[in-house]
Amino acid sequence: MTMQVDIAFDSGLEPSEFLRRRIEAEARKLERVHARLMGLRVVVSGPSGRRRHGDLYSVHLRVLTPGDEDIIIGRNPDADHAHEDPYVAVRDAFMAARRKLRERRLKRDGQVKTHAPATAGRVVSLNPDGFGFIEIDGGPEVYFHRNALTNETFDRLRAGTVVRISMSETDGRSQASTVHVLASP
Repeated sequence: MTMQVDIAFDSGLEPSEFLRRRIEAEARKLERVHARLMGLRVVVSGPSGRRRHGDLYSVHLRVLTPGDEDIIIGRNPDADHAHEDPYVAVRDAFMAARRKLRERRLKRDGQVKTHAPATAGRVVSLNPDGFGFIEIDGGPEVYFHRNALTNETFDRLRAGTVVRISMSETDGRSQASTVHVLASP
């Protein structure tokens, strides 16, 4: 492990060598996601003294990254009774940190999923079998199925209804993947 790892036990929690080793193992997993991490600060808080049923542990991480904003993860166990186990609390905090590092890498590499812009149109025909066609300004008619409707039922839809649609390609043909009713005629 090349990065500096600083581990602290807070709220009178007794330091545990086993928990310390688990945190170091999780830190190595972080380095597999991002090889140039500069440092890691981990604070584990929990019940002081003797552990009782229902006491919850919290884990806070600060991952120091080069050139970017640091990643700060706080796993407060408000209602998650799985965090009665400090190992589960550590695991969940590090999983969240790995997820954030992956998201940051994908965003930096331009691999973030983008959605096609919604297009306005008008319903021109409806078939009782549960499909219809929408006319887009200056373009061809686009097929849609009743399952694509997001805020209206197919039975209440009428020709002339103004809609906003998102398009998708199926077998080389455009169709409406979502249809949102904006105004009825």
